[in-house]
Formats: sequence, C-alpha cells, structure tokens
Amino acid sequence: MKTENYARSQYMIILMVLMLVLPSCVPSPSDMPTPIQVTSNAGAETGFLEIYFTDPTSPHAADFEGGPDETLAAAIDQAHLSVDIAAYSLNLWSIRDALIHAFKRGVVVRMVMESDNMDIDEIQQILDAGINIIGDQREGLMHNKFVVIDHSEVWTGSMNYTLNGAYEDNNNLIRVR
Repeated sequence: MKTENYARSQYMIILMVLMLVLPSCVPSPSDMPTPIQVTSNAGAETGFLEIYFTDPTSPHAADFEGGPDETLAAAIDQAHLSVDIAAYSLNLWSIRDALIHAFKRGVVVRMVMESDNMDIDEIQQILDAGINIIGDQREGLMHNKFVVIDHSEVWTGSMNYTLNGAYEDNNNLIRVR
C-alpha cells in the first residue's frame, strides 16, 4: 500500500510538471523558430530561443554581477500571471528578489526543490515572504532546473540558481518562448 501510494504521488508530480511545461513549449505559428547566433556571455536574442553562457573569467564574476541570472530575474519581474520554478538549489539574490517581488505583485509563484537544500538563508527568506515551497522529500537528487513564466516561456539549462552555478562554473541558460 505504501509503495502504491508513493508510486501514485510520483506519477502525480510528473503529470503536474508536464502539464505546466508542455503548453509553454508549443509555439504559435507566428512564433516559429529563427536561426540563432550564440554569443559567449550576452546571449543570443532571437525571440523564440535565447541561449546564455556563464563566464567565470569575466571581471564582473567576482562581484557576482553581469551573469545570466540577471536576465532571468528581469523576465520574472515581467511576469503577469505565474512563475513556476523547479530548482535543485537557489541562493542567487537576484532570483530570490524577483520571486518575492512577483509574489507581492499578485503573481502566482509555485516552487519545488531538492529537500536537502531547503535550509539556505535565501530559501528561508522566500518562505518568510509567504511563498510555499514543496520539497521533493525523497532520496536521490531532484536535479531539475527550470522556470515557466506566464505559461508562455520556459527557462532551463545546466545552471543551478546559485552563486557558483551563475558565476564560478561553466553553465548555460536557455530561454524558449
């Protein structure tokens, strides 16, 4: 019975994630992809697809400035309806602040993350602001890293939403509209 309930809850989590992500992945005919030009740090903006790379060698990396997290935070700041986020870990102030500001503006903010990483100060500040965070509550890593904004764009890639992920490691962040 316990195994059956566990399997059912896992199925429901997967189904909910698919319901959130899949509609955001289907472009309208006017949003068909165009060729992209990938640039190192700034990202390639084409409307349908944008790709950003972290740059640990940037002079601003030591100051934790100028990374792709700032572009993601700006997108969250533009949210009107909802921000759904799955994160292995989060300690970027830019993302924390954007989520809190969105929530205070009345945007629905939902978050799921690795339970082992929920004791971080920034996570406690998000919780203190009133945003509910659901931990994965299981063994094995919940290593997802994606954000769905207003059911119309998905941010994903190898970058964890952490200082290390955005400023000290080589990662990518991809925006799909």
